[in-house]
Amino acid sequence: MSWNLGPLHLSAALPYIVQTMQKGDAVILLQEVLIRKGTTVKVRRKLRHMFPMYECYIAAGSHVDEGNNENDKTLVEEYARNKAQITVVTFLHKRVFQTNALARTWYKSRDMSALEHMAQNRVLWLEAKTHDNTSISIVNEHQATAKRHDLQRQVTLLLRAVIDAVLLQRRIMGGDFNAALSRYGYAQSISALYDKVDKFFQDFVHSMHGTLIESEAHTRRDLLRGLRASLDHIITWNLTCTNTCTMQSSTSKVHWVGAECNDHAFISCTVGGDLLTYRKGQVVGGRPGELKLTKQLPRIQSKLNVITSPIAQETRRSYMAVECSAEQAMVQMIAVRVTTARKLMHEKPEGRSN
Repeated sequence: MSWNLGPLHLSAALPYIVQTMQKGDAVILLQEVLIRKGTTVKVRRKLRHMFPMYECYIAAGSHVDEGNNENDKTLVEEYARNKAQITVVTFLHKRVFQTNALARTWYKSRDMSALEHMAQNRVLWLEAKTHDNTSISIVNEHQATAKRHDLQRQVTLLLRAVIDAVLLQRRIMGGDFNAALSRYGYAQSISALYDKVDKFFQDFVHSMHGTLIESEAHTRRDLLRGLRASLDHIITWNLTCTNTCTMQSSTSKVHWVGAECNDHAFISCTVGGDLLTYRKGQVVGGRPGELKLTKQLPRIQSKLNVITSPIAQETRRSYMAVECSAEQAMVQMIAVRVTTARKLMHEKPEGRSN
């Protein structure tokens, strides 16, 4: 799953993140998650506490794309006033992946000047391992704006060099590539630029023998100007399916579920077959104090049921709509109930005072 959440700040985007996390996807890639400068560690700790079934990895940048029009410049000034950082966040499910994924630097120090702000954590490259010790690269990319085709090209060529060095590596690359397979409503005067940007992206996928999972509809829209484009993509390498029940998707589903100001949809698809399915026996979110929680369960049981019942109904709806498997639904609900129970456990029982 991949989603550009701009221009929402994390506090406003969090309810929508919670909603999408309930699906229990193995890999979740978020872009343009706005956080205040200097809060990366605090935010990571908060997200790990909220979603104990996932390991959270954050790359916080310090720049927003600036184009040639007044809207872009206004956005830069607004982010600067609010001291916001554009952040890339990757969640890996603990029932699928080991929790020691390593962040990889995809460029050399001599490239930093040419990469400008793209060298400041706009691409998060992780080397992860499943519980079967299968190595897989997870790349979360928030590409430069199409108006900076020169910068897009520089980023792509460096990523290509890393991929080219290990052609047989299993790999998932997803995010907002700011390059489209199709566009609608764009002015003829700038079509030449977008044609060049889009062709370069498509040539990259084809020449590197990647599998591009096309979106079933446009993923980015500007309602005021009537513009639509498919800018968000998932690309895979060497993920051969071995389980006919979880064949790789031919297209990505497009979901418009965010706030009205969100101009990107989130996309979801199935990749990797049984490689990315949950493994039995893996503990999710286990922490010291579980025995204490079990002892207090009778006291909080009724309140716990009231709080988690709506979430259970939504999870059941997702299962009935074949948006998740029965096992994913079960694991998700267990994690939600455990997290909620921990919070209730620390509340004072009614009638008790200091």
